[in-house]
Amino acid sequence: MIPQSIGGRLKVKGFICRSCNSKTGDKWDAELAKQLNPLNLLCNVKRERSPPPSQNFNTRGGDSFTWNSDGTYSPSKPTFKRSETDEVVKYDIVARDQKEARRMLNGLKKKHPDIDIEDILSQVSFVSDYLDDPIEMKTQIGGDLSGRSIVKTALCMVYASGVDLTFCNLANNYLTNNNAAPCYGYYNEEDLVENREKGVPIHCVAIKSDAKKNLILGYVEFFGAYRMVVCLSDCYKGEDFYNVYSINPVNQEIFDINVDLDFSQEDIEPICNYERASFYNFKRAMSDVIERAQAASFDAERKRVIDLAYAYALEECGIKEGDTIEAVHLEKITQLVMQKLMPFLIHHSKNR
Repeated sequence: MIPQSIGGRLKVKGFICRSCNSKTGDKWDAELAKQLNPLNLLCNVKRERSPPPSQNFNTRGGDSFTWNSDGTYSPSKPTFKRSETDEVVKYDIVARDQKEARRMLNGLKKKHPDIDIEDILSQVSFVSDYLDDPIEMKTQIGGDLSGRSIVKTALCMVYASGVDLTFCNLANNYLTNNNAAPCYGYYNEEDLVENREKGVPIHCVAIKSDAKKNLILGYVEFFGAYRMVVCLSDCYKGEDFYNVYSINPVNQEIFDINVDLDFSQEDIEPICNYERASFYNFKRAMSDVIERAQAASFDAERKRVIDLAYAYALEECGIKEGDTIEAVHLEKITQLVMQKLMPFLIHHSKNR
């Protein structure tokens, strides 16, 4: 129902044939996932089949880095600098791994056959550090392909609720006619989720019919900030129904929420024309999600560096797992732990 590429897990059988599922997945869902991938990386989304793809970003200072799915950063590309004086030619090489370093040295050996590659690689140092500048991350989504993925998600919820899809005239027309006008719009004039937990990057799909108004409406939300209202039908006649599904893509927790979809026929046109979208409210919702994700990232990094520092200290003191730590070792262990913790402490004290 929600693309697995952004953390969706719920599967609905019979909604769409295998061929169409592949085509729409490769086009519509893939474009949506591409636009939302920065949030995948920021929130450390656990996808069902593979981790989110790494992505290149620039820092505010102009440096380029690759944001990896494990939360780490690496240079976007290797660097190779040559400097020369009267007596010596110097090469500064920065590689992302030893294999890449070897490949660069092999190229250099063509000019300098006397280079001992194995000797150089034995002296290679691997450096871990923190970024000094914040990264620049685009937060806009939109366009025809991702819009069709959004409407497809709402229509899938209608099918999963046991409702005949032939009622959904507007959604069917939009998804099968390349020239059809979009039947959805971004909506954050007010928060339609009534019992939201602040900052949780939920994915949500809700549908509601109102036979008196001839409407079937949908609501799709991604990462707690991207909020869309979908008009699936404007000629509905039948039993009223309501259904909602919401999940946290970070830990797969299912939420029990309520979505207020009390709109009239007159509301649909301004919603689809983005007249009910508030950039201020979007920015505030996105800030809540980012703040929560950064706090989780800080806690994870703090645990990682403490564990590594403690393991390093024990190894330096010759203490193995299961050994009793004597009082004589405590001072040295403390010094070694603090030595390893200093980069983390200095970085975060500067960025408080």
